[in-house]
Amino acid sequence: TFQIGDRGDGGARWGGWIDETMIFDTEFSAQDVAQLYTWDKDDMGFSDTTIVAGTTYSYLAMMDSSFVRDVGGLTKKVTTGISNLSSITAASPPDQVTGLSGTDGSPPQIDWTTPNSSGAITGYKVYRDTVLHDTLGVVLTYQDTTNVTIGNTYAYTVSAFNAIGEGAQSASVSVIAATPPDAPTSVDATAVPNQINLTWVTPASDNGSAITGYKIFRTDNLVTPMATLGVVNLWNGDASGTIGVSYTYNVHAINAMGDSPAGVSDTVVHGNVPAQVIVSSVAALLGLAIKVDWGEPVANGYVISSYVVESTVNGGTSWTSVGTPNALTITHQSLTEANNYQYRVAAVNAIGTGAYSATTTPAVTAGDVPDAPSGHSATQGIAEIGLAWAEPDDHEYSIDEYRIYRSLTTGGTYTLLVDSLTGLTHTDTSLTVNQAYFYKIQAHNSLGWSADSTIISATAGDVPDQVTGLTSTAVAGSKIDLAWTAPSDNSNAITNYLVEHSDNNSTWTTKATVGNVTTYQAVYASGDNGTTKYWRVSAT
Repeated sequence: TFQIGDRGDGGARWGGWIDETMIFDTEFSAQDVAQLYTWDKDDMGFSDTTIVAGTTYSYLAMMDSSFVRDVGGLTKKVTTGISNLSSITAASPPDQVTGLSGTDGSPPQIDWTTPNSSGAITGYKVYRDTVLHDTLGVVLTYQDTTNVTIGNTYAYTVSAFNAIGEGAQSASVSVIAATPPDAPTSVDATAVPNQINLTWVTPASDNGSAITGYKIFRTDNLVTPMATLGVVNLWNGDASGTIGVSYTYNVHAINAMGDSPAGVSDTVVHGNVPAQVIVSSVAALLGLAIKVDWGEPVANGYVISSYVVESTVNGGTSWTSVGTPNALTITHQSLTEANNYQYRVAAVNAIGTGAYSATTTPAVTAGDVPDAPSGHSATQGIAEIGLAWAEPDDHEYSIDEYRIYRSLTTGGTYTLLVDSLTGLTHTDTSLTVNQAYFYKIQAHNSLGWSADSTIISATAGDVPDQVTGLTSTAVAGSKIDLAWTAPSDNSNAITNYLVEHSDNNSTWTTKATVGNVTTYQAVYASGDNGTTKYWRVSAT
Protein backbone atom coordinates (compact mmCIF):
# COMPACT_ATOMS: atom_id res chain seq x y z
CA THR A 1 0.00 0.00 0.00
CA PHE A 2 1.50 3.27 -1.14
CA GLN A 3 0.61 6.58 0.53
CA ILE A 4 1.03 10.06 -1.17
CA GLY A 5 1.07 13.16 0.95
CA ASP A 6 0.59 16.81 -0.07
CA ARG A 7 3.15 19.52 0.23
CA GLY A 8 1.92 20.42 3.61
CA ASP A 9 0.95 23.95 2.60
CA GLY A 10 -2.70 23.68 3.25
CA GLY A 11 -3.74 22.35 -0.11
CA ALA A 12 -1.54 24.35 -2.46
CA ARG A 13 -0.86 22.56 -5.68
CA TRP A 14 2.32 22.18 -7.53
CA GLY A 15 2.60 25.05 -9.94
CA GLY A 16 -1.00 24.93 -10.97
CA TRP A 17 -3.81 22.56 -11.23
CA ILE A 18 -2.89 18.93 -10.98
CA ASP A 19 -4.87 16.78 -13.38
CA GLU A 20 -3.71 13.28 -12.33
CA THR A 21 -0.93 11.38 -10.61
CA MET A 22 0.74 8.35 -12.18
CA ILE A 23 2.34 5.48 -10.22
CA PHE A 24 4.99 3.32 -11.81
CA ASP A 25 6.44 0.08 -10.46
CA THR A 26 10.08 -0.08 -9.61
CA GLU A 27 11.22 -2.48 -12.26
CA PHE A 28 12.38 0.13 -14.71
CA SER A 29 15.44 1.73 -16.10
CA ALA A 30 15.69 5.22 -17.32
CA GLN A 31 14.14 4.12 -20.57
CA ASP A 32 11.64 1.64 -18.95
CA VAL A 33 8.94 3.18 -16.86
CA ALA A 34 5.68 1.22 -16.48
CA GLN A 35 2.56 3.03 -15.55
CA LEU A 36 0.89 1.00 -12.81
CA TYR A 37 -2.11 3.05 -11.81
CA THR A 38 -3.59 6.47 -12.40
CA TRP A 39 -5.98 8.01 -10.00
CA ASP A 40 -7.79 11.18 -9.36
CA LYS A 41 -5.95 14.19 -8.11
CA ASP A 42 -7.83 14.02 -4.82
CA ASP A 43 -6.76 10.40 -3.96
CA MET A 44 -3.84 10.17 -1.61
CA GLY A 45 -3.20 6.36 -1.45
CA PHE A 46 -2.95 3.13 -3.47
CA SER A 47 -3.00 -0.67 -2.77
CA ASP A 48 -1.03 -2.86 -5.15
CA THR A 49 -2.65 -6.34 -5.38
CA THR A 50 -0.63 -7.63 -8.30
CA ILE A 51 2.59 -8.22 -6.45
CA VAL A 52 4.40 -11.51 -5.67
CA ALA A 53 5.18 -12.10 -2.04
CA GLY A 54 8.85 -11.90 -1.29
CA THR A 55 9.63 -9.60 -4.21
CA THR A 56 10.94 -6.09 -3.52
CA TYR A 57 9.15 -3.27 -5.33
CA SER A 58 10.00 0.48 -5.66
CA TYR A 59 7.33 3.09 -6.28
CA LEU A 60 7.25 6.78 -7.39
CA ALA A 61 4.43 9.20 -8.11
CA MET A 62 4.42 11.73 -10.98
CA MET A 63 2.14 14.74 -11.26
CA ASP A 64 1.31 16.33 -14.58
CA SER A 65 0.00 19.90 -15.05
CA SER A 66 -3.05 21.04 -16.85
CA PHE A 67 -1.12 22.89 -19.58
CA VAL A 68 0.52 21.54 -22.62
CA ARG A 69 3.67 22.05 -24.51
CA ASP A 70 4.68 21.51 -28.01
CA VAL A 71 7.13 18.72 -27.95
CA GLY A 72 8.53 17.68 -31.23
CA GLY A 73 5.48 19.01 -32.99
CA LEU A 74 3.17 17.08 -30.65
CA THR A 75 1.00 18.46 -27.92
CA LYS A 76 1.75 16.75 -24.56
CA LYS A 77 0.79 17.21 -21.02
CA VAL A 78 3.84 18.20 -19.15
CA THR A 79 4.85 16.44 -15.90
CA THR A 80 5.70 19.04 -13.47
CA GLY A 81 6.76 16.87 -10.43
CA ILE A 82 8.03 13.34 -9.53
CA SER A 83 8.12 11.96 -5.99
CA ASN A 84 11.12 10.40 -4.34
CA LEU A 85 11.61 6.67 -5.10
CA SER A 86 10.04 4.42 -2.37
CA SER A 87 11.02 0.66 -2.11
CA ILE A 88 9.20 -2.08 -0.20
CA THR A 89 9.25 -5.93 -0.17
CA ALA A 90 5.88 -7.57 -0.72
CA ALA A 91 4.84 -9.84 2.21
CA SER A 92 1.98 -12.27 3.27
CA PRO A 93 1.06 -14.52 6.26
CA PRO A 94 2.98 -17.88 6.51
CA ASP A 95 1.87 -20.86 4.49
CA GLN A 96 -0.17 -23.62 6.09
CA VAL A 97 1.77 -25.64 8.66
CA THR A 98 2.55 -29.16 7.41
CA GLY A 99 4.08 -32.32 8.79
CA LEU A 100 2.04 -32.18 11.97
CA SER A 101 2.41 -35.41 13.93
CA GLY A 102 1.30 -36.50 17.35
CA THR A 103 2.79 -38.68 20.05
CA ASP A 104 0.47 -40.30 22.57
CA GLY A 105 1.55 -39.85 26.12
CA SER A 106 1.33 -37.79 29.23
CA PRO A 107 1.64 -35.05 28.31
CA PRO A 108 0.43 -35.47 24.70
CA GLN A 109 3.01 -34.11 22.24
CA ILE A 110 2.77 -32.68 18.74
CA ASP A 111 5.55 -31.81 16.29
CA TRP A 112 5.55 -29.98 12.95
CA THR A 113 7.80 -28.54 10.28
CA THR A 114 8.44 -24.87 9.53
CA PRO A 115 6.12 -23.59 6.78
CA ASN A 116 7.19 -21.21 3.99
CA SER A 117 6.85 -17.56 4.90
CA SER A 118 7.75 -14.34 3.02
CA GLY A 119 8.40 -12.73 6.32
CA ALA A 120 9.92 -13.92 9.52
CA ILE A 121 7.59 -16.28 11.48
CA THR A 122 7.09 -14.83 14.89
CA GLY A 123 5.13 -17.69 16.52
CA TYR A 124 2.57 -20.46 16.32
CA LYS A 125 -0.93 -21.00 17.55
CA VAL A 126 -2.11 -24.40 18.83
CA TYR A 127 -5.76 -25.32 18.52
CA ARG A 128 -7.21 -28.21 20.53
CA ASP A 129 -10.56 -29.58 19.49
CA THR A 130 -10.97 -26.49 17.15
CA VAL A 131 -10.50 -24.03 20.02
CA LEU A 132 -7.35 -21.91 20.40
CA HIS A 133 -5.49 -23.63 23.19
CA ASP A 134 -2.05 -22.01 23.35
CA THR A 135 0.14 -19.42 21.59
CA LEU A 136 3.80 -20.25 21.25
CA GLY A 137 7.02 -18.71 20.19
CA VAL A 138 9.13 -19.98 17.35
CA VAL A 139 9.21 -23.71 18.24
CA LEU A 140 8.43 -26.91 16.38
CA THR A 141 7.19 -29.07 19.25
CA TYR A 142 4.58 -28.75 21.95
CA GLN A 143 3.67 -30.78 25.01
CA ASP A 144 0.16 -30.18 26.26
CA THR A 145 0.01 -29.93 30.05
CA THR A 146 -3.12 -27.86 30.37
CA ASN A 147 -6.31 -29.54 31.55
CA VAL A 148 -5.33 -32.93 30.14
CA THR A 149 -7.38 -35.99 31.17
CA ILE A 150 -5.63 -39.34 30.87
CA GLY A 151 -7.44 -41.53 28.39
CA ASN A 152 -8.93 -38.68 26.38
CA THR A 153 -8.19 -38.20 22.69
CA TYR A 154 -7.51 -34.64 21.56
CA ALA A 155 -7.53 -33.19 18.01
CA TYR A 156 -4.80 -30.62 17.37
CA THR A 157 -4.10 -28.13 14.56
CA VAL A 158 -1.28 -25.56 14.34
CA SER A 159 -0.94 -22.30 12.45
CA ALA A 160 2.04 -20.00 12.01
CA PHE A 161 1.90 -16.22 12.15
CA ASN A 162 4.20 -13.34 11.20
CA ALA A 163 3.99 -9.54 11.13
CA ILE A 164 1.49 -9.71 8.30
CA GLY A 165 -0.87 -12.19 10.00
CA GLU A 166 -1.78 -15.82 10.75
CA GLY A 167 -1.45 -18.55 8.18
CA ALA A 168 -3.87 -21.41 7.57
CA GLN A 169 -4.22 -24.13 10.22
CA SER A 170 -2.57 -27.47 9.57
CA ALA A 171 -4.43 -30.68 8.97
CA SER A 172 -5.73 -32.13 12.25
CA VAL A 173 -3.92 -34.86 14.16
CA SER A 174 -5.42 -36.91 17.02
CA VAL A 175 -3.32 -37.59 20.10
CA ILE A 176 -4.24 -39.67 23.15
CA ALA A 177 -3.31 -38.51 26.61
CA ALA A 178 -1.82 -41.77 27.93
CA THR A 179 0.55 -43.34 30.43
CA PRO A 180 1.78 -46.89 30.97
CA PRO A 181 -0.96 -49.28 32.16
CA ASP A 182 -1.80 -50.00 35.76
CA ALA A 183 -0.13 -53.05 37.25
CA PRO A 184 -1.64 -56.50 36.57
CA THR A 185 -3.47 -57.87 39.60
CA SER A 186 -4.04 -61.27 41.19
CA VAL A 187 -0.75 -62.63 39.87
CA ASP A 188 -0.78 -66.30 40.79
CA ALA A 189 2.18 -68.65 40.50
CA THR A 190 1.37 -72.36 40.35
CA ALA A 191 3.92 -75.13 40.49
CA VAL A 192 3.37 -78.00 38.07
CA PRO A 193 5.78 -80.83 37.27
CA ASN A 194 9.21 -79.25 36.70
CA GLN A 195 7.63 -75.89 35.83
CA ILE A 196 5.95 -72.83 37.34
CA ASN A 197 2.96 -71.30 35.52
CA LEU A 198 1.54 -67.81 35.98
CA THR A 199 -1.92 -66.31 35.63
CA TRP A 200 -3.02 -62.74 36.24
CA VAL A 201 -5.91 -60.32 35.85
CA THR A 202 -5.77 -57.60 33.21
CA PRO A 203 -4.88 -54.20 34.72
CA ALA A 204 -7.82 -52.07 35.80
CA SER A 205 -6.86 -49.40 33.26
CA ASP A 206 -4.66 -49.23 30.19
CA ASN A 207 -4.39 -45.47 30.89
CA GLY A 208 -5.30 -44.39 27.40
CA SER A 209 -3.10 -46.68 25.36
CA ALA A 210 -4.11 -50.21 24.46
CA ILE A 211 -2.16 -52.98 26.20
CA THR A 212 -0.01 -54.73 23.63
CA GLY A 213 1.56 -57.42 25.76
CA TYR A 214 3.25 -58.43 28.99
CA LYS A 215 6.77 -58.93 30.29
CA ILE A 216 7.64 -61.61 32.83
CA PHE A 217 10.57 -61.22 35.20
CA ARG A 218 11.81 -63.57 37.87
CA THR A 219 13.01 -61.73 40.95
CA ASP A 220 16.46 -63.27 40.77
CA ASN A 221 16.94 -61.31 37.51
CA LEU A 222 14.95 -58.10 37.16
CA VAL A 223 17.02 -56.91 34.19
CA THR A 224 16.23 -59.41 31.47
CA PRO A 225 12.63 -60.59 31.05
CA MET A 226 12.08 -64.31 31.04
CA ALA A 227 9.37 -63.86 28.44
CA THR A 228 7.66 -61.14 26.42
CA LEU A 229 4.11 -62.12 25.57
CA GLY A 230 1.17 -60.87 23.59
CA VAL A 231 -2.18 -59.91 25.07
CA VAL A 232 -2.75 -62.96 27.25
CA ASN A 233 -3.49 -63.68 30.89
CA LEU A 234 -1.32 -66.71 31.46
CA TRP A 235 2.18 -68.03 30.92
CA ASN A 236 3.14 -71.70 30.80
CA GLY A 237 5.81 -71.30 32.11
CA ASP A 238 9.21 -71.29 33.79
CA ALA A 239 11.00 -74.61 33.42
CA SER A 240 14.44 -73.21 34.16
CA GLY A 241 14.28 -73.23 37.95
CA THR A 242 16.20 -75.41 40.37
CA ILE A 243 14.33 -78.14 42.22
CA GLY A 244 13.61 -77.05 45.78
CA VAL A 245 14.32 -73.32 45.22
CA SER A 246 11.59 -70.71 45.81
CA TYR A 247 10.82 -68.09 43.14
CA THR A 248 8.72 -64.93 42.87
CA TYR A 249 7.65 -63.32 39.59
CA ASN A 250 6.92 -59.77 38.40
CA VAL A 251 4.42 -59.24 35.58
CA HIS A 252 4.40 -55.90 33.70
CA ALA A 253 1.73 -54.82 31.21
CA ILE A 254 3.00 -53.04 28.09
CA ASN A 255 1.47 -50.28 25.99
CA ALA A 256 2.91 -47.63 23.69
CA MET A 257 3.76 -45.53 26.73
CA GLY A 258 5.94 -48.17 28.34
CA ASP A 259 5.81 -50.80 31.05
CA SER A 260 3.38 -50.81 33.95
CA PRO A 261 4.40 -51.21 37.58
CA ALA A 262 4.96 -54.83 38.55
CA GLY A 263 2.22 -57.19 39.57
CA VAL A 264 3.98 -59.48 42.04
CA SER A 265 3.19 -63.17 42.37
CA ASP A 266 3.18 -65.33 45.42
CA THR A 267 6.39 -67.22 46.15
CA VAL A 268 6.42 -70.78 44.86
CA VAL A 269 8.92 -73.62 45.11
CA HIS A 270 10.13 -75.06 41.81
CA GLY A 271 9.57 -78.79 42.05
CA ASN A 272 8.49 -81.97 40.40
CA VAL A 273 6.48 -85.05 41.18
CA PRO A 274 8.34 -87.53 43.39
CA ALA A 275 10.86 -89.88 41.87
CA GLN A 276 9.88 -93.44 41.04
CA VAL A 277 9.21 -95.71 44.00
CA ILE A 278 11.25 -98.88 44.45
CA VAL A 279 9.33 -101.72 46.12
CA SER A 280 11.56 -103.58 48.57
CA SER A 281 9.42 -106.60 49.48
CA VAL A 282 6.08 -108.31 48.94
CA ALA A 283 5.16 -111.06 51.38
CA ALA A 284 2.09 -113.17 51.99
CA LEU A 285 0.66 -113.01 55.49
CA LEU A 286 -1.72 -115.24 57.36
CA GLY A 287 -5.38 -114.41 57.07
CA LEU A 288 -5.44 -113.96 53.27
CA ALA A 289 -3.26 -110.84 53.38
CA ILE A 290 -0.15 -109.61 51.57
CA LYS A 291 2.27 -106.99 52.94
CA VAL A 292 4.01 -104.59 50.54
CA ASP A 293 7.02 -102.45 51.59
CA TRP A 294 8.97 -99.78 49.70
CA GLY A 295 11.62 -97.13 50.18
CA GLU A 296 11.00 -93.36 50.27
CA PRO A 297 11.87 -91.80 46.88
CA VAL A 298 13.32 -88.33 46.24
CA ALA A 299 10.56 -85.81 46.98
CA ASN A 300 11.67 -83.21 44.37
CA GLY A 301 10.93 -80.07 46.33
CA TYR A 302 7.58 -80.93 47.87
CA VAL A 303 6.91 -83.20 50.86
CA ILE A 304 5.50 -86.58 49.93
CA SER A 305 1.97 -86.64 51.30
CA SER A 306 0.88 -90.16 50.45
CA TYR A 307 1.38 -93.15 48.18
CA VAL A 308 -0.88 -94.79 45.63
CA VAL A 309 -0.86 -98.60 45.80
CA GLU A 310 -2.54 -100.76 43.16
CA SER A 311 -2.80 -104.49 42.60
CA THR A 312 -3.44 -106.77 39.64
CA VAL A 313 -4.43 -110.42 39.41
CA ASN A 314 -4.16 -110.63 35.63
CA GLY A 315 -0.59 -109.63 34.96
CA GLY A 316 -1.29 -105.91 34.63
CA THR A 317 -4.24 -105.99 32.24
CA SER A 318 -6.26 -104.15 34.87
CA TRP A 319 -5.36 -102.53 38.17
CA THR A 320 -7.34 -102.11 41.39
CA SER A 321 -6.70 -99.54 44.12
CA VAL A 322 -5.37 -101.01 47.33
CA GLY A 323 -5.07 -97.78 49.31
CA THR A 324 -3.29 -94.42 49.74
CA PRO A 325 -1.15 -94.77 52.86
CA ASN A 326 1.25 -92.11 54.09
CA ALA A 327 3.62 -94.74 55.45
CA LEU A 328 6.12 -96.90 53.57
CA THR A 329 4.08 -100.07 53.92
CA ILE A 330 0.58 -101.40 53.39
CA THR A 331 -1.13 -104.70 54.19
CA HIS A 332 -3.57 -105.78 51.51
CA GLN A 333 -6.28 -107.75 53.28
CA SER A 334 -9.41 -109.78 52.57
CA LEU A 335 -7.89 -111.34 49.50
CA THR A 336 -9.19 -114.24 47.46
CA GLU A 337 -7.39 -117.46 48.31
CA ALA A 338 -5.24 -118.88 45.52
CA ASN A 339 -5.24 -115.61 43.51
CA ASN A 340 -1.80 -114.43 42.47
CA TYR A 341 -1.24 -110.74 43.24
CA GLN A 342 1.24 -108.21 41.84
CA TYR A 343 1.64 -104.59 42.90
CA ARG A 344 2.83 -101.15 41.83
CA VAL A 345 3.36 -98.07 44.01
CA ALA A 346 3.65 -94.33 43.22
CA ALA A 347 4.42 -91.39 45.52
CA VAL A 348 2.28 -88.24 45.68
CA ASN A 349 3.25 -84.66 46.56
CA ALA A 350 1.63 -81.26 46.01
CA ILE A 351 2.79 -81.25 42.39
CA GLY A 352 1.23 -84.58 41.49
CA THR A 353 1.77 -88.31 41.33
CA GLY A 354 5.15 -89.70 40.38
CA ALA A 355 5.91 -92.64 38.15
CA TYR A 356 4.73 -96.03 39.32
CA SER A 357 7.25 -98.55 40.49
CA ALA A 358 8.03 -101.52 38.34
CA THR A 359 5.38 -104.22 38.69
CA THR A 360 6.42 -106.54 41.47
CA THR A 361 7.55 -110.04 40.52
CA PRO A 362 7.01 -112.83 41.15
CA ALA A 363 3.33 -112.76 41.89
CA VAL A 364 2.42 -113.64 45.48
CA THR A 365 -0.37 -116.10 46.23
CA ALA A 366 -2.97 -115.19 48.79
CA GLY A 367 -3.22 -117.89 51.43
CA ASP A 368 -3.42 -118.62 55.13
CA VAL A 369 -2.04 -120.78 57.89
CA PRO A 370 -3.26 -124.37 57.86
CA ASP A 371 -6.51 -125.34 59.45
CA ALA A 372 -6.25 -126.91 62.90
CA PRO A 373 -5.52 -130.63 62.66
CA SER A 374 -8.62 -132.81 62.94
CA GLY A 375 -9.46 -136.49 62.73
CA HIS A 376 -7.03 -136.96 65.59
CA SER A 377 -6.94 -139.63 68.28
CA ALA A 378 -5.07 -140.73 71.38
CA THR A 379 -4.56 -144.48 71.92
CA GLN A 380 -3.53 -145.95 75.24
CA GLY A 381 -0.50 -148.13 75.38
CA ILE A 382 1.70 -149.65 78.03
CA ALA A 383 3.15 -146.57 79.67
CA GLU A 384 2.60 -144.77 76.44
CA ILE A 385 -0.05 -143.09 74.33
CA GLY A 386 -0.18 -143.19 70.58
CA LEU A 387 -1.34 -139.99 68.79
CA ALA A 388 -2.57 -139.75 65.20
CA TRP A 389 -4.25 -137.02 63.07
CA ALA A 390 -5.32 -136.20 59.54
CA GLU A 391 -3.56 -133.63 57.37
CA PRO A 392 -5.53 -130.34 57.40
CA ASP A 393 -6.07 -127.86 54.55
CA ASP A 394 -2.78 -126.00 54.03
CA HIS A 395 -4.42 -122.94 52.33
CA GLU A 396 -1.96 -122.69 49.44
CA TYR A 397 1.21 -122.98 51.52
CA SER A 398 2.53 -126.48 52.21
CA ILE A 399 2.60 -127.77 55.77
CA ASP A 400 6.20 -128.13 56.84
CA GLU A 401 5.81 -129.31 60.44
CA TYR A 402 3.53 -130.18 63.35
CA ARG A 403 3.89 -129.68 67.07
CA ILE A 404 2.12 -131.21 70.08
CA TYR A 405 1.36 -129.63 73.45
CA ARG A 406 0.56 -131.76 76.53
CA SER A 407 -1.10 -131.14 79.86
CA LEU A 408 -2.02 -133.32 82.86
CA THR A 409 -5.44 -131.70 83.17
CA THR A 410 -7.84 -130.59 80.53
CA GLY A 411 -7.76 -126.97 81.64
CA GLY A 412 -4.19 -126.92 82.82
CA THR A 413 -1.04 -125.47 81.37
CA TYR A 414 0.01 -127.00 78.11
CA THR A 415 3.70 -127.30 77.44
CA LEU A 416 5.41 -128.14 74.21
CA LEU A 417 5.86 -131.87 73.97
CA VAL A 418 7.43 -132.12 70.57
CA ASP A 419 7.84 -130.08 67.37
CA SER A 420 9.33 -130.47 63.88
CA LEU A 421 7.12 -133.46 63.25
CA THR A 422 6.58 -134.12 59.57
CA GLY A 423 4.39 -137.21 59.78
CA LEU A 424 0.83 -137.67 60.98
CA THR A 425 1.56 -139.83 64.09
CA HIS A 426 3.51 -139.64 67.33
CA THR A 427 3.88 -141.93 70.34
CA ASP A 428 4.25 -140.33 73.74
CA THR A 429 6.35 -142.79 75.76
CA SER A 430 7.65 -143.33 79.28
CA LEU A 431 4.42 -142.25 80.80
CA THR A 432 3.13 -142.80 84.29
CA VAL A 433 0.70 -145.63 84.32
CA ASN A 434 -2.82 -144.62 85.21
CA GLN A 435 -2.01 -140.94 84.54
CA ALA A 436 -4.35 -139.14 82.17
CA TYR A 437 -2.69 -137.00 79.50
CA PHE A 438 -4.29 -134.26 77.40
CA TYR A 439 -3.01 -133.16 73.98
CA LYS A 440 -3.38 -130.29 71.44
CA ILE A 441 -1.85 -130.43 67.96
CA GLN A 442 -0.85 -127.53 65.61
CA ALA A 443 0.16 -127.52 61.95
CA HIS A 444 2.60 -125.03 60.41
CA ASN A 445 3.30 -123.56 56.96
CA SER A 446 5.36 -120.56 55.86
CA LEU A 447 2.59 -118.18 56.94
CA GLY A 448 2.51 -119.45 60.53
CA TRP A 449 0.93 -121.87 62.95
CA SER A 450 -2.60 -123.09 62.81
CA ALA A 451 -5.03 -122.86 65.64
CA ASP A 452 -4.99 -125.63 68.23
CA SER A 453 -6.77 -128.81 67.47
CA THR A 454 -9.51 -129.89 69.84
CA ILE A 455 -8.16 -131.56 72.93
CA ILE A 456 -7.71 -135.31 72.90
CA SER A 457 -6.72 -137.42 75.92
CA ALA A 458 -5.78 -140.88 77.05
CA THR A 459 -4.50 -142.51 80.23
CA ALA A 460 -1.21 -144.28 80.27
CA GLY A 461 -1.95 -147.95 81.00
CA ASP A 462 -0.36 -151.36 81.73
CA VAL A 463 -1.31 -155.05 81.90
CA PRO A 464 -3.46 -155.93 84.89
CA ASP A 465 -1.78 -156.69 88.17
CA GLN A 466 -1.30 -160.29 89.30
CA VAL A 467 -4.46 -162.12 90.33
CA THR A 468 -4.58 -162.73 94.03
CA GLY A 469 -6.80 -164.63 96.47
CA LEU A 470 -7.05 -167.70 94.27
CA THR A 471 -8.81 -170.62 96.00
CA SER A 472 -9.82 -174.07 94.77
CA THR A 473 -12.49 -176.29 96.29
CA ALA A 474 -13.27 -179.87 95.17
CA VAL A 475 -16.93 -180.57 94.89
CA ALA A 476 -18.81 -183.73 94.08
CA GLY A 477 -19.08 -184.80 90.55
CA SER A 478 -15.36 -184.46 89.64
CA LYS A 479 -15.53 -180.69 89.87
CA ILE A 480 -13.34 -177.98 91.36
CA ASP A 481 -14.64 -174.49 92.16
CA LEU A 482 -12.08 -171.68 91.67
CA ALA A 483 -12.41 -168.15 93.02
CA TRP A 484 -10.05 -165.12 93.03
CA THR A 485 -9.83 -161.49 93.72
CA ALA A 486 -9.86 -159.15 90.72
CA PRO A 487 -6.55 -157.38 90.36
CA SER A 488 -5.99 -153.72 89.35
CA ASP A 489 -6.63 -153.31 85.68
CA ASN A 490 -4.08 -150.44 85.43
CA SER A 491 -6.46 -148.08 83.61
CA ASN A 492 -7.41 -150.62 81.03
CA ALA A 493 -10.47 -152.68 81.72
CA ILE A 494 -9.95 -156.41 82.26
CA THR A 495 -11.60 -158.20 79.46
CA ASN A 496 -11.06 -161.82 80.54
CA TYR A 497 -9.12 -164.20 82.68
CA LEU A 498 -6.91 -167.06 81.60
CA VAL A 499 -7.37 -170.17 83.77
CA GLU A 500 -4.54 -172.67 83.58
CA HIS A 501 -3.92 -176.02 85.38
CA SER A 502 -0.97 -178.35 85.80
CA ASP A 503 -0.41 -181.84 87.13
CA ASN A 504 3.10 -181.11 88.29
CA ASN A 505 3.12 -177.33 88.92
CA SER A 506 5.52 -177.03 86.09
CA THR A 507 3.82 -177.72 82.88
CA TRP A 508 0.74 -175.57 82.40
CA THR A 509 -2.22 -176.08 80.22
CA THR A 510 -5.02 -173.67 79.54
CA LYS A 511 -8.12 -174.94 81.10
CA ALA A 512 -10.42 -172.04 80.13
CA THR A 513 -10.63 -168.37 79.23
CA VAL A 514 -13.44 -166.66 80.98
CA GLY A 515 -14.80 -163.16 80.91
CA ASN A 516 -14.44 -160.51 83.47
CA VAL A 517 -15.53 -162.74 86.35
CA THR A 518 -13.85 -163.92 89.53
CA THR A 519 -15.08 -167.55 89.71
CA TYR A 520 -14.77 -170.63 87.62
CA GLN A 521 -15.88 -174.30 88.00
CA ALA A 522 -13.53 -176.80 86.43
CA VAL A 523 -15.06 -180.14 85.43
CA TYR A 524 -12.96 -183.27 85.10
CA ALA A 525 -13.60 -186.87 84.08
CA SER A 526 -14.32 -189.37 86.83
CA GLY A 527 -11.05 -190.98 86.04
CA ASP A 528 -9.30 -187.89 87.32
CA ASN A 529 -10.73 -188.34 90.74
CA GLY A 530 -8.01 -188.63 93.28
CA THR A 531 -5.40 -186.73 91.24
CA THR A 532 -3.87 -183.46 92.40
CA LYS A 533 -4.39 -180.40 90.26
CA TYR A 534 -2.47 -177.10 90.39
CA TRP A 535 -4.20 -173.83 89.29
CA ARG A 536 -3.24 -170.35 88.24
CA VAL A 537 -5.27 -167.42 86.88
CA SER A 538 -4.09 -164.32 85.04
CA ALA A 539 -6.08 -161.29 83.98
CA THR A 540 -5.94 -159.72 80.55
